[in-house]
Amino acid sequence: MVDDIRLATMDDAGEISRVVLSALHESNARDYGPETIARVAQGFTPESIAVQIATRQVFVEPEAINIISAHGTRQWRLRGWYSYG
Repeated sequence: MVDDIRLATMDDAGEISRVVLSALHESNARDYGPETIARVAQGFTPESIAVQIATRQVFVEPEAINIISAHGTRQWRLRGWYSYG
């Protein structure tokens, strides 16, 4: 069962990175070459995710102990939606 969506904390950065990179490598690999995937992946390291958490609203949807999706907003616009699981 999925828990309530909540604001991400800095402690979530590693798990959010895992979700985004998993989605990137599994879903987007069909549409983009390895060079593009590698370049985009550089922006979703745990350190990069921590910066995003500090500068915008990032929401997570935890399931048990694993985050299954992450949503980021800036100025009330959805900037990213990543889900894996």
